[in-house]
Amino acid sequence: MTSPLHQMTMGYSAADDRLMLRLSTRDMTEYQLWLTRRFVKVMWKALIQILEKAPQASPQAKGPVMAAEHMEAVRTAELSRKHDEGTKKATPEPELVTGGTVKAVAGGLTRLVFNTKGGLTYTFTLNKKFLHLLLHLTASCSARAGWDLEMAVGSGNVVMPADPTRPH
Repeated sequence: MTSPLHQMTMGYSAADDRLMLRLSTRDMTEYQLWLTRRFVKVMWKALIQILEKAPQASPQAKGPVMAAEHMEAVRTAELSRKHDEGTKKATPEPELVTGGTVKAVAGGLTRLVFNTKGGLTYTFTLNKKFLHLLLHLTASCSARAGWDLEMAVGSGNVVMPADPTRPH
């Protein structure tokens, strides 16, 4: 994939007991990927490690900073928007992800590589907002699926002010 990401959505299929990750690029190509519980569990851990390695003011600030960044990214995302339907699908059917890698790259970006059962490899580069969005969608859909996975970003003791212009 060479075009930047434009949209990301996720849903749960009870019939397949899988999450469907839909990623669209600015050139309107859509990638549909099935994620299993096993893969999600491994991917989650790798994505959280990327966030934990990001420089913070102090080691004690790591959890609260991660949580605050996550809450801000989710708050500003258009989560109620449906996935654009005018896209061109990269494959006729969704691909089952069987493995992959997660790696921090220059500029605070995260490279996510998905290997599929069909032998295809998809590479996506996520900025921090898309990374937090992926974490949020994964946690929400995994909870809806009843997968009983522990998924938290940072410490849960962060309260965002109701009015973002006021510091307290």
